[in-house]
Amino acid sequence: MSWLEQGRSINVSVQVLNAVARTLSLDAAEKAHLYRLADVPTVPSVDSGSALPEELQVILDHLEPLPGVVLSARYDVLAHNSSYEALCPGFLAGERNVARRVFLTPECCNAYRHNWDDLRRMVGYLRGA
Repeated sequence: MSWLEQGRSINVSVQVLNAVARTLSLDAAEKAHLYRLADVPTVPSVDSGSALPEELQVILDHLEPLPGVVLSARYDVLAHNSSYEALCPGFLAGERNVARRVFLTPECCNAYRHNWDDLRRMVGYLRGA
């Protein structure tokens, strides 16, 4: 495993990689990264996870005019209402990761206030995920 982490050239079967991923309880993105580290040509596609229940969007829509959003543990936008879209249009264009946008968008144009305690907490949650 250390050779894999160091990027050394090794020959590992897909079955071994799957066993490692299963043992470490890797999610789809982590499993794809493991495949790339091992230089396996068939990287499994990264699935955004299971679909959210339809009732969740109904709840978000009923929150109007308040903005509502559902985020994954990694701060990916999974669902939102039109008020959130109006408040944070840049967070929904392209890559839909709020943590990335919060840190890369200048404070003047950022819908999220730069409070260092909140940012540290966000990083802690992200590391935990």
